[in-house]
Amino acid sequence: MKGYKGTVKGGVIVLDAGTHLPEGMEVVVREREMKDREAALLKRLDRAVRRILAHQIKHPVGMDEIIQECKRELEERVSFSDNAPP
Repeated sequence: MKGYKGTVKGGVIVLDAGTHLPEGMEVVVREREMKDREAALLKRLDRAVRRILAHQIKHPVGMDEIIQECKRELEERVSFSDNAPP
């Protein structure tokens, strides 16, 4: 798929000078900002991967350990919210 550049003017896409497309040709338009969104997504993914690599599990973990850790975290949240000022 070939790409073309243009600008929206008065609700119409005006292609850069020298670009000629056949009348009636169907096209797909993609916002330029998409690259910014893709870059932001890549940054979030990079942070997630770095966080995972920094906190690697050094040994096999059983379900019992996972359940106990979840219970501890929930208890900490409850005790924190109980001690929070009104």
